[in-house]
Amino acid sequence: MDGVRQFYARVDDESCKLDELCRLCKELRRRFKVQAAVVCNSSARVVEVAEEMRKRGLSAFGIHSGMGEREVELIKRSEQRSVIVTDHGCSKGARDVINFEMPLSPGDYFQRASKLRDQVTKVVISLVVGGQECELLDRVRSLYGVDIDLLPSQPKRPVL
Repeated sequence: MDGVRQFYARVDDESCKLDELCRLCKELRRRFKVQAAVVCNSSARVVEVAEEMRKRGLSAFGIHSGMGEREVELIKRSEQRSVIVTDHGCSKGARDVINFEMPLSPGDYFQRASKLRDQVTKVVISLVVGGQECELLDRVRSLYGVDIDLLPSQPKRPVL
């Protein structure tokens, strides 16, 4: 995962994740003009998150494993959107990944992060509540020898 910058953002509980996600996406778009891929663990969650993001005024669309290639291509061509919500890891063309839901294992985390290798900007941000999510980040750190830092825009009160 050389060259991939990794951060985590603390959230108080699951209900706060969407607020933090929308804040991050707006900041990435405003400051860096970046297209982000938001990763969830299921197709149903992809649909739910993309819809909620649109309700909050963000330009987002969902692409999930239950869709056919033709449907995915039609969605991609229909509009230029800034946020892709997916369950595939990272959709082609996305430059940053935000783990809305943490992967299930360190190997899954590595796969999501490493799909960015050929992109210009290489950032992974994980939204963590605590408990198992923090333990997973610790296991990723120790297994792969990577730094995962608190997102600079967050107060310096580390959870990990």
